[in-house]
Amino acid sequence: MNKHLQLGFKGSRQYLQGPDIYNGTLQAILAEPGEAVHDINFSFHRLTGDVLLLSDRLIESETKPVAVCSYARGANRRKIYVIETGVPVSERRDYDERAFAADIVVDVDAATATWTASTDLSDIETWVALTKALHQRVYASLGGKWILVRCKFNEYVESVGCGRRELRIASNLQNRLTRTVLSLDGHAVGEIHFSLL
Repeated sequence: MNKHLQLGFKGSRQYLQGPDIYNGTLQAILAEPGEAVHDINFSFHRLTGDVLLLSDRLIESETKPVAVCSYARGANRRKIYVIETGVPVSERRDYDERAFAADIVVDVDAATATWTASTDLSDIETWVALTKALHQRVYASLGGKWILVRCKFNEYVESVGCGRRELRIASNLQNRLTRTVLSLDGHAVGEIHFSLL
């Protein structure tokens, strides 16, 4: 695979949002003929404001990829590397995730949240926005910005759909790295790892 991702900045961000990189990568993978994609492990290594290239090969002389997507297709395990091109992103669109804060129900002591509202955001955008809202309430006393550094999902889901979303911060490493487990209508769907900058 050798494909450019045409992504833009969201809101006031000066970097590409992780969910957009995730969606663009998975949609490119699914555009290739083959079996269903499952067991997705997507890791983000740094923020970027560059146009991105997807490649199934990493050249030794290249800098470290921005992100790596490991996934299974049938019985085969594969990797896609997300690489900076050196070309700055020039597009931008409005984006406001604050609406989630009004609808999410958080138990700060248990570090859990539930959400049953609807949105026009993608599935991964919804999970990340909810995880961010949960972190902002549970760790309100901490300064800094929580960012997505890894997500794992059983399968790729593009649209949100209806249902009861539940989130639980399952681990916290020195208030710097967290793991939040996710479930939809009582079924585990994956996990999100956040880091505090």
